[in-house]
Amino acid sequence: ENNLFLGKIFFTAIPPSKSFQTTQNLSGGEKTIALLSLVLSFVEILQQPFILFDEIDSFLDAWFTERFFLLLKRLSKTIKIQTCIITLKIRFFL
Repeated sequence: ENNLFLGKIFFTAIPPSKSFQTTQNLSGGEKTIALLSLVLSFVEILQQPFILFDEIDSFLDAWFTERFFLLLKRLSKTIKIQTCIITLKIRFFL
């Protein structure tokens, strides 16, 4: 069977104003952003109706967290996905 999620995935990232790096050399926030890019591309390609994120924002600063939640809000309208986000950051409970 040709299942996309059974194999290994290797990818690299080039954070803004930094050089080419493997994922082992990225900071926690940079790894999170790279992973979110990968996961959201799978969601868009496979058209998954539901996503669950558990403290995905723990390594992100306030600016990136805000941008991520705005992106999810926009995606929920354009590709019709539902998201459940578990977070401990109080500002997102309001």
